[in-house]
Amino acid sequence: MINELSLLKLHPEGGSTKQKIIEVLSNEWPLSVKSIHEKLQRQYATEISYQGTHKTIQEMVEEKILE
Repeated sequence: MINELSLLKLHPEGGSTKQKIIEVLSNEWPLSVKSIHEKLQRQYATEISYQGTHKTIQEMVEEKILE
């Protein structure tokens, strides 16, 4: 069975920012917010701002997805 992260590898443009952050951290950990943001831009050509990346990570911490 194909999970969401496997689909993200096949079609990176289709994943949410949260899925992309999890993928980045699953490949390399720990990373700063700045490093995560840079990797999102390089690997997925996302147009999210640094502030957007920071806010998304904060949401993930509040939702207990990240610590």
